[in-house]
Parts: sequence; structure tokens; C-alpha cells
Amino acid sequence: MKTTLFFLFLSLFSFGQKITNEGKITYSTFYNESEATEELKRKSLWQYQFELEKIKMAENFTFELHYKDSISCFKGLKKLPSDAIDIKKYNTIFNQFYGNVVFYTSKSKAVSNEIGYLNSEYEYVIKYDSNNFVWKYTNETKLISGYTCYKAETEWKFHARGKDYTYKVIAWYCPEIPLPFCPNKYPSLPGLVLELSEAKRTWIVNKIELNTKSDINDVYIKELEKVIEKHSKKS
Repeated sequence: MKTTLFFLFLSLFSFGQKITNEGKITYSTFYNESEATEELKRKSLWQYQFELEKIKMAENFTFELHYKDSISCFKGLKKLPSDAIDIKKYNTIFNQFYGNVVFYTSKSKAVSNEIGYLNSEYEYVIKYDSNNFVWKYTNETKLISGYTCYKAETEWKFHARGKDYTYKVIAWYCPEIPLPFCPNKYPSLPGLVLELSEAKRTWIVNKIELNTKSDINDVYIKELEKVIEKHSKKS
């Protein structure tokens, strides 16, 4: 009964909020866990120093979520914040943090497509839908950029290199902005996600533009959907 009342409250709270059909959300990032331990320092000073550089470098990364009507695209911007930063090291750490990936999400289908290495020989597509994630919604709140956000938790399980992995995911979504979009692969949360933590990394909003032109246009949409269709035929 409490859960029903909670979501009824969210629905009523969100109703009537003016949300434009096009906009852009900008996120900053950071590592929420560090592998730069004293034990690593004793074993490998070089690796220890590299882990410290990763933490510092991640604070310079910028990600954008562009939405238009019922779709969104989430991607990282590979641009140096300063000429003094080594571009090779910057790209290496960026690829470790995120990779060469675009997430294309359809609100109407409740599906997010991970598109890697677009238009290259290494191109791939992985599809995620709302059934991949069982969210635990809570009444816990915190203020992010002046908006009240609610905490939701899930787990992401995957198999890689012969092993099974599970990591915890925490999303802070804002019912006041009823856009079901999120950094990364998670579709259909009941409000725009202003902060997302998964494994050792976090995205947090630093700019919300609900009435601005996005990077999504018909040509780009057709290009991404053509890639998705091509790979769906292979599977």
C-alpha cells in the first residue's frame, strides 16, 4: 500500500511539469573507489601513480545526454580540458573509464542500445531492456542541483573472460523532470537520472538544459537505427 501511495505521489508531483521535447543534460564524472592503495604502492610505484592519475583525469571528463521526443543519446566528449594534458594518456584513461560507446535509448520501447566503435570494423550493438534490471525504489532523497532526487538500486550481472560478475548500481532520479532517460544503459526510470553510480565510477549532472537544441536529428537517428538493425540480423 505504501509503495502504491509513493508512486501515486510521484505521478501527481510530476503531472503538469513543463518539459520540452528537446534538450541536453551535461554530466561530470569521478571515480568513487580508488585502487591507489598502500599495498599497490609497495608492489608497483608506477601502477600506484597511474591510479592516482586516473582519479585526477576522470574529473576532467564531460558526458552529454541529448534527448528529442521519445529518444535519447548518451556519449562522452573526447576533448582535452587543457593543452598541458597528455592526449595519449587522456584517451587511455577515458577508454578505461567508459570506452568508445554511444547509448541510444527509446522511451517508447523501453530499450537502450549500446553501440560501440560506430562505423569501424569493431562496431557492435548490445541491447538492454527494462526486464534486464529489477529496481528497488526507496523513499531516500537528496538534493542535486536544486532538485529533489529519489534513490533507486539494482544490480548488473554479466559474463566476461570466463567469469561471472555482479556490481551494484545506484541511480538518483528526479520525478520533477519526468524524462525516463539516464546515463549509460538503464532505460525507463520514473524521472531524469541526475546521478548514477555503477561499480567504481559515478556520473553527476552539472548542467540541465530542458529547452535547447540537441545533437539528435533525423539523419543521426537513421544512422543509429540502421546500425542496430544490421546487427540484429546477425544475432
